[in-house]
Amino acid sequence: MSELKNDSEKFILAQSRDTKIRWLTELLKEGNFAGWFMLTKILLKYPIHKGGIETEVIDNIFHKYNL
Repeated sequence: MSELKNDSEKFILAQSRDTKIRWLTELLKEGNFAGWFMLTKILLKYPIHKGGIETEVIDNIFHKYNL
């Protein structure tokens, strides 16, 4: 398994699932694809029990809000 690399990843992974989903949604609504990609990369890097989010959830957000 991947080890936590830095405090930023630790902070992101420690947030609630709802907060992470809200961040992903807001980044797409703002057109901040670089930020969305960076956050997605972190959330997919770790398993759910360590704070990651399922691929399907991220895909659904992308398809719903990628205006």
